[in-house]
Amino acid sequence: MGRREKGEKFATCEFISKRQNVIMIGNIGTGKTHISIGLGLKDCKEGIT
Repeated sequence: MGRREKGEKFATCEFISKRQNVIMIGNIGTGKTHISIGLGLKDCKEGIT
């Protein structure tokens, strides 16, 4: 699964309804925090808690 496919899978937030954790691993400056904030904002806008 490539980066795009993984990103699209995370964007569905399916892992929340399945009560699964997500672990992001990567070097400094690769966008882990940016992705986390984006997913959190998306979830808030959609009313997912």
